[in-house]
Amino acid sequence: MPHGDFRLARACAELMRDWHERHGAVHRPPNMDDGQFARYRERVAYFRNAELSSPDALAEIAQEQRSRIFEWYYSATVPQELWQHVTHANQVIDHRPPQSLGEAANWILEGLPSQEHQEERHDHER
Repeated sequence: MPHGDFRLARACAELMRDWHERHGAVHRPPNMDDGQFARYRERVAYFRNAELSSPDALAEIAQEQRSRIFEWYYSATVPQELWQHVTHANQVIDHRPPQSLGEAANWILEGLPSQEHQEERHDHER
């Protein structure tokens, strides 16, 4: 993803949010226990109402997908019809879909380098 392509980053964030609502929250993975699934569903509900128009919100959902509870579905494939819906809604023209939800998260973070560096600095301060 080119640095600074906010429309693509937002489409990827909406893709992740919609996928988790439509697919992930419906079927618990066999290796996820009930407590983890409850926590996962709480995060799905949190992002359901999140305003994905700020770089902070985009980075938050991408980090959730890449290294937090959404990571259970890191390798999940992206349905073509869902990709078409979010790219059309965000006016993203002729861009290939990510191969997985993890790749969508990486595209967001690659497009928000200053946010990623801030996150890394914050992690080192802990």
